[in-house]
Amino acid sequence: MKLGLQLDTLKIQSVADDLQYLSSIGRKRIAMIVRDEEIAESDALGEAQKIEAECEQQAEVAQTQNKISILEKENELREVKAKLEQQARSEE
Repeated sequence: MKLGLQLDTLKIQSVADDLQYLSSIGRKRIAMIVRDEEIAESDALGEAQKIEAECEQQAEVAQTQNKISILEKENELREVKAKLEQQARSEE
């Protein structure tokens, strides 16, 4: 102020301390973020595997039901054929 200078902007390029306190805080925060990310990834993989297993189980159930339905229809067809054959024999 005595020289008539006025500071418009101030740009701080780096901050450091002798005890590396600021670096320690940064490392701790980075480690926490990495840990949280690994936990989230693990949870997501576990959930995906659970959903995949449920879908496979549902697919197996659907296949079994389809096989049962096919067998029932085949049995009905055999019954109809047997009745028609019996009717044809009786008419002969």
